[in-house]
Amino acid sequence: ADDEGSILPQKGRQSPANDPPEAKRMLIAEDAAAYLGLATQTLAKLRLGGDSPPYFKVGRRVLYDRDELNAWLALRRRRSTSDQGEK
Repeated sequence: ADDEGSILPQKGRQSPANDPPEAKRMLIAEDAAAYLGLATQTLAKLRLGGDSPPYFKVGRRVLYDRDELNAWLALRRRRSTSDQGEK
């Protein structure tokens, strides 16, 4: 029986069972949210507002490239609470 927090592939995923999310370049939305430290629903809301990292829509699945997640995070890096970031 799988625990809810397991990193084993979910039913219907087309990846090898021994290939954990941290070894993949493309991540499903749930794994991308965990990678970013966000709730899955928060990432979905960011997509709706156009503020999410770039993603691919393949059928019903939403996929994120790990390199694009890192780039999106880099754009949000701040040195202080008053730092507005690059404009």
